[in-house]
Amino acid sequence: MTSLTMASKVVMWSPGNLAELVVWFAWLLYSECIAVFQRRRPIEERVPAWLAASDGEPRPAVLVTGAGSGIGRAVAIQLSRMGAGAVVIACRTLAEARVVADGIRAVAPEDVVLKPVGVDLRDPAQIALMCEYVRGDEDIRVKLVVHCAGVFCATWRRTEWGEEETAAVNALAGPRILRGLGAKGIRFVAVGSFTHRATSSARLKRWPAAVVGQPPLTPAGAYSCSKAAVAVYVAWARRRWGGDGFTACVADPGLVDTDINREWPPALRGLYVTVARITGLLTAPSTGANAVLHACFDKGATYVYGARGARIQPAAFEPAICKEVFDFLAS
Repeated sequence: MTSLTMASKVVMWSPGNLAELVVWFAWLLYSECIAVFQRRRPIEERVPAWLAASDGEPRPAVLVTGAGSGIGRAVAIQLSRMGAGAVVIACRTLAEARVVADGIRAVAPEDVVLKPVGVDLRDPAQIALMCEYVRGDEDIRVKLVVHCAGVFCATWRRTEWGEEETAAVNALAGPRILRGLGAKGIRFVAVGSFTHRATSSARLKRWPAAVVGQPPLTPAGAYSCSKAAVAVYVAWARRRWGGDGFTACVADPGLVDTDINREWPPALRGLYVTVARITGLLTAPSTGANAVLHACFDKGATYVYGARGARIQPAAFEPAICKEVFDFLAS
């Protein structure tokens, strides 16, 4: 048994962390109850004209992070099938991105342009290089950024670049991509989570310091805060850059059967998944991707929950704290 496995067992089974997971499930039920009373929104068979392939150059493009597996991969496949002009497939490594691109070519229209890229989203320099590469490609122009990449670290880990890993990937990477590409004229969709509702304003206020300092949060708390930060960033970014044609939305897919909880102790992971399956709340990545697709094209939505495309309100936090979090992410 590795030291990481032993440490994760101790931390993940701690009373504070277990209590947070129970609260998560309560908020999942809340979100499902709100969504069930809304009319199911259909998903169009084709992407809208602003993202569709055309005879003109450059081609409109979507950049999808986390495209190597889970929801990100499902979104990249579906947008390619729907006729997006170009799809930038961002994975942890270039080799992984090329494998995904090869799989998409087998099912997508022949004229779709696929651009596989490798990027470690923990590394600000790699994100900047990816954005420089994409902006320098005269064949495409990014119109849509879909930030699907996400992690759940079962222990507090500082990256080589001095940031807590869950925060770096889930919350900081998306704003860094927008800074690198420029927000003007872009639709930004970030995968959020019902877990953000478990975060209080007081804890969110401590979060920026926790990202670069000591770990005052449980693993579940760090994850919840990262998703709360995503919701705050999206809301405030719309206010800041809306006049430049920028729009944004959070896509909350609900509870999806991906490997994001791969670091959990097997017994805890098995218990959580079993309860989710028994209650019928665990969905496949392809179903979870529907929430993201709704968020991509429903420009009247600011927070979309579930495959039905339900428009619901995110949790509310104190405005002064939201500004602090936004400034931290946008800096």
